[in-house]
Amino acid sequence: MSVNIGGTWTKYSIANEEGIIINKKEKTILSGSSQSIPKRIIEIFDIFIRDRSIYNVNMIKIGVSFAGLIINSKGIASNICGGITKNNTIPNDWLSVPFDILYEHFNIVSLRNDVISETILEHNFGVLKRYKHCAYVNWGTGIGCGIFSDNKIIEGKRGFAGHAGHQFVSNDTKHQCGCGNFGDLESIIGSSAVLQKYNMPLQELLFRANSGEKKSIKISNYLIKNISKGLFNLLVILDLEAICMGGGIFFSQPDYIINKIKSNMAEFSSLFVNDIKILHSLLHEKNQYLSGFCEIVPQKKLENWVKNFNNV
Repeated sequence: MSVNIGGTWTKYSIANEEGIIINKKEKTILSGSSQSIPKRIIEIFDIFIRDRSIYNVNMIKIGVSFAGLIINSKGIASNICGGITKNNTIPNDWLSVPFDILYEHFNIVSLRNDVISETILEHNFGVLKRYKHCAYVNWGTGIGCGIFSDNKIIEGKRGFAGHAGHQFVSNDTKHQCGCGNFGDLESIIGSSAVLQKYNMPLQELLFRANSGEKKSIKISNYLIKNISKGLFNLLVILDLEAICMGGGIFFSQPDYIINKIKSNMAEFSSLFVNDIKILHSLLHEKNQYLSGFCEIVPQKKLENWVKNFNNV
């Protein structure tokens, strides 16, 4: 079982030896106790087993990928935890999400940051396959990032390395990121931040900008300028060959965003940006549904699942 817990959606994929059986998505649970999400994961699996009258399950593996960092072997801290910022836009007081109960229910449990897992899939099976030094950036509810250097994924001490959304890009002290910081990239261009600041969903704002509305163009130019600065910082620090873009916000207006980023990059030092490739993800939603399988499914089998993926 693969579970991808994002700031807006949680996506499930259940498979057996033959391949994917079912994919399902639902809104991420943001209220109740801090165990609401792991309890829901178990409920989803138990309903699947019950509805198919499956009684003999020899080995149950689960890979959980999540928007956040690992705080111990069985728990994560995430931007969905309202207790970190005490921000009333997140309707809970969680400081972390414990996954202890999964270890009681499943034989093998793997926890990993969602975008790190998605980066592995994009590098192994997607558009980044031919690059040794590259990054995958997911612009969705927040800004996630994963990095490959010399064909090796960089994870860091808590599995959160490369998360460029938390680099400071502004002196803004009014808008707070879910991590608690003010003025980081996510507090400027994350979808929650944009909704609070401009009273308009980010996807709608980008659509209006792409349609020629002057006010939305001005705002979107400011937002995309900031993400361009963040990407530039990444490629300078890490000496990257390519950056791949994905995520729900990005894919709402992919060509518009890519062209704006390339235009911004052209204004930066040519010493660093001349041969950088800015690319679309080829995997898109496959990334999220299958990300939890990275550590629990052999690569050859996973490659076949990626190729034959459909929303069953």
